[in-house]
Amino acid sequence: MEGGLRAILEQARLAFTILTMGLLLSASQMANVLVPGFVRDSLQRGSDVYGLLEMAWAAGGGATLAAAAVRTRLSGAHRRELVILIVAGVAMAAFASSRSLPLLVAIYAALGGMFAWGRAICDGRILILAKNEEIGRVRAATSMVVSLLGMAIYISPTVIGSEDAILYYVSWGVVLSVAGAVMLGLCARTGWS
Repeated sequence: MEGGLRAILEQARLAFTILTMGLLLSASQMANVLVPGFVRDSLQRGSDVYGLLEMAWAAGGGATLAAAAVRTRLSGAHRRELVILIVAGVAMAAFASSRSLPLLVAIYAALGGMFAWGRAICDGRILILAKNEEIGRVRAATSMVVSLLGMAIYISPTVIGSEDAILYYVSWGVVLSVAGAVMLGLCARTGWS
């Protein structure tokens, strides 16, 4: 584990990729956990809407990955995962703010797609950036970082003490967008691709 953390800290590009993957994975899991309460409490709707949103998430994720596999040049753009992180944060806030069912379904499908695509790009970038002899340790350290970020996200309702799903969608959406923008700016300033 120590060797993996050292390898990550020695390469800022690898560290940014792992941070991005951790934020994407943890926020996507949080979005899925919050949706039943959001549907019941904020939308005042039932299991039919919940099921529709979950179907949209899965369809969005599958369709996006299928499209990305066919058009691989889309995934090769400059730090695309950071742009996805920023847009996903904005989409989370937009999702929480909307009460239009068709718009909610479209945004949730887009979120499912962005989270799946962003994670796939990060997984690929980790394999490219990590040295062959360090990949196992880097992957183990990546799991630890993702778990720590997940813990921070999942404990936030206990620390904040609110049961309002909208608060968490918007708050973590802002965190994703700001983190993505900061990392994208640093990448641009240092010339990292």
